[in-house]
Amino acid sequence: MRAGSNFTLTIHLKNTSKATRVGNMLFDLNAPTEGSDEQTTAPAFLPASGSSSIYLDGIKANGTADISIQLNAKADLLQKPYSIDLSMKYEDADAAQIEGVSSISIPVKQDARFEFSEFEISPEAITVGEEANVMCSLYNLGRIKLYNVKAAFEGKCVKKAETFIGNVESGATASIDATLEGTKESTGSEKVTMTLSYEDEAGKVSSMTKEFQLEVGPEGMGDMPAAEMEEMEQGGFPVIPVIVIAVIIAAAAAAVIIIKKKKKKQMADEEEELLNELDGSAEDERE
Repeated sequence: MRAGSNFTLTIHLKNTSKATRVGNMLFDLNAPTEGSDEQTTAPAFLPASGSSSIYLDGIKANGTADISIQLNAKADLLQKPYSIDLSMKYEDADAAQIEGVSSISIPVKQDARFEFSEFEISPEAITVGEEANVMCSLYNLGRIKLYNVKAAFEGKCVKKAETFIGNVESGATASIDATLEGTKESTGSEKVTMTLSYEDEAGKVSSMTKEFQLEVGPEGMGDMPAAEMEEMEQGGFPVIPVIVIAVIIAAAAAAVIIIKKKKKKQMADEEEELLNELDGSAEDERE
């Protein structure tokens, strides 16, 4: 049964005498006292209603009978078996008083109770082939120890990863630290599931899941400048290549202008030289 819950205790009785009937049977349950201080000290099990005494009219020779009582288990009980003393008083066929004591063992279970902190993901977006570090804390809020704790990470766009945490005591904190590798480009942020598994004292395995988002870009995007990646993600043209092209065009235009100016100056010099030669020839003829 679970700590903090109500349960029905049924006790099977048998009159081992084959010749004598027993009657006026009175049974009383005495549970052990549990608690760390006076304010919390109380019997481990208390009747959910009424008293802890049960009356039975009698049991015939070699006969059987059952008695039942509804009890409540303290919420702070440790996970272990608890012994209850059952005292008995009854009469035989001659009305002689007989007393006896027996013990009953009741196993108590505690539910595991824990919480996770928020995930810390660095970086929050990766490309195919790159890795992201994922961290969070595990808080054991229950009253039982968690054994062989493991965390497995799975997603459509990452390689499956698993990390072993070990045993986590009641009230303790454990760190979960894993590295995830991108294997496939995602469409926006993709869901990744962490499955935490653990064992109880009996070796029974239980698990719990928690999800987070991770974006995986195409392979090679990690080598591009941040500004260029941002422009591409926004659907625009890269700014730097456009500037370079503009500079090349401007340089080419400047070169054409310079060449034209040189040709124009060269033609002017040739015309001036030709005029000088003509003026010289005219002077010779006049002489």
